[in-house]
Amino acid sequence: SLAPGLHQPRARIEALTGLRFIAAIGVVLMHFSPLLALPGLQWLVVLAGSTVPLFFVLSGFVLTVQYEADFAIAPAWPAASIRRYAVARAARILPLYLGCLLLTLAAYLASDWRLSLGGDASTPHKALGFALNALALQAWVPHFAIQQFWNAPAWA
Repeated sequence: SLAPGLHQPRARIEALTGLRFIAAIGVVLMHFSPLLALPGLQWLVVLAGSTVPLFFVLSGFVLTVQYEADFAIAPAWPAASIRRYAVARAARILPLYLGCLLLTLAAYLASDWRLSLGGDASTPHKALGFALNALALQAWVPHFAIQQFWNAPAWA
């Protein structure tokens, strides 16, 4: 039995990693779908739209495969396994997430608030939206400007 701090090497499924990369490109294209709505490119929007669920299903499967070994070898320490998973995910996601939020703030300030990623936000909604986005809780508030004004692609 391994101690809580030790774990087996992660499994990698290279074919799925490559497919996930292709699906991720489709997700990026979906974020630019208004630009792709040019004559002759509508098929690309439809194709990109089908990659979004594929990306999420593959990502969930890959994460399950990667972390199931931790839970299988340390059933006596499930809290330690969950903590390791949460810390690893946060270390991987939060720097980019918060960096993008700060870049969005800089762009808004530089443009004197003339830019908008997702609708106009009143001043109270700007502050509340920023705070909720910084805590990654914006999806919990059913208000378009709060969810979309700061970092619309961060809904995932």
